Amino acid sequence: MKYFKPELFVAFNSEDARVANRASQAWDEAVTAYEQYLKSIRRRLPAAVQKLSKLYLHDAAYLDFGEDSPSPENRVAHLTVRRDGQPLLLLYFLLESPLVTGPLPDRVFSEQAVHWLYDELELRSPGDVSHEILFSNGRTYRLRFHHLAILTIAADSERTEFQGEPRRPLLPSRRRRKAATA
Repeated sequence: MKYFKPELFVAFNSEDARVANRASQAWDEAVTAYEQYLKSIRRRLPAAVQKLSKLYLHDAAYLDFGEDSPSPENRVAHLTVRRDGQPLLLLYFLLESPLVTGPLPDRVFSEQAVHWLYDELELRSPGDVSHEILFSNGRTYRLRFHHLAILTIAADSERTEFQGEPRRPLLPSRRRRKAATA
């Protein structure tokens, strides 16, 4: 992570007030720098990634992560979290295998009730986006992808909302074409 480094998070939570105060100032600077960077790239991000950049996922409960790679050209990873009581599924269409690092050993990180702390998006080039996430267990996930889909499952499980990349318009069915020309 470039802005919200795990080591900075540890220092921010230090029991030594001087260390925590310096880290707090550095954290504020990181927040400002990242917000400026995100503002500079947001319009160039694909629609689903723009939506992701506006989602507030801090403290979302971690539910599941996995990768399905039937071939090197068809890599997909899923990350499921619960936000405001609703499951949220992020599907990443990958450019490379995910990188999971950590955990950074420190008292501020715990394997109990793992939740989303901070994340960063990076636009590497058109069609190449990186998403890094720091979780409360000290692990970071880095996913490089070319497409993203976001699926929200309603609490009553009867309604889902899908936000993905824009699709090409479908052609009318053969039956409709015949009816239209008749």
